[in-house]
Amino acid sequence: MTFTVGSMQLNTVREVLHGSANDVYICQDINAANDTYYTLWLIRDNTIAKKFITLFHEAKVKETEYITSFSYQDKFGMVFTYKAERFLKNFYMGSAFSLNVCETICINLVMECISCNMPYPVLYLILTQNQIHMSKDNGIFFSYQLDFDQFDETKKEKDCVIMCAQIVLELLAAHESEKAISYKLLERKIPKEGYRSFTELYKDIRMSAVSANKIGLKGRLMAAFKRNQDRLFRFMLVICTILGVIVLAMLIMQLIYGDVPFMRFLINPFKQIGTESMLQ
Repeated sequence: MTFTVGSMQLNTVREVLHGSANDVYICQDINAANDTYYTLWLIRDNTIAKKFITLFHEAKVKETEYITSFSYQDKFGMVFTYKAERFLKNFYMGSAFSLNVCETICINLVMECISCNMPYPVLYLILTQNQIHMSKDNGIFFSYQLDFDQFDETKKEKDCVIMCAQIVLELLAAHESEKAISYKLLERKIPKEGYRSFTELYKDIRMSAVSANKIGLKGRLMAAFKRNQDRLFRFMLVICTILGVIVLAMLIMQLIYGDVPFMRFLINPFKQIGTESMLQ
């Protein structure tokens, strides 16, 4: 399927969703000189489409995120930039990160919620449908592969910030035993719906976050070990496999030859030179 949107020819490379209210596609602009990909919404629910026109007209969404809108047959389409998925739930390593790193990632999440300027009903869907990603430098970015079946135009900033705070609390839960101030603060305020704006949430995390200088050498070493423990395990597994193969080969040689030939080089290698015995 190909969509003509202005000067772009968007060719479908993957169908992400075929829902009752909308479809979502990942498309490539075949007119672009390089491989440029986009996320495309095709909204078949006219009521939602009209609401989106109003919402996006009023919001100042990042130009680097929202590209344009268009009509396709009897449907309403919207085009967003596409970035390769790095889902936060897959790349966030919890206790393998230091508390400082975890809090930095949480701050980056709140900052992305603020700076994206996405209409709150859409931002709420992003947060509830796990369209949150973590870049290699621990930054946060959103994707827009959304299902509008549960779209609710009444969602406001307060609803989004409470949802974001719950996500942050889950991210910090790995350091609950360290009595992190940020975790305790969120744990106390979320049940009371104590946040009404992202600014309030940002200030609480920022002010209660532990300083990187307060993390001792032991903490840094433990964090480094946890980050690399999978790699270390794989290395040890390879070593053990090699040793296992060597032992099996020695056992087979012992059964066939009565000894292990290459062990002769290690046990009395010079007890006999030619026809002369060195043991006499």
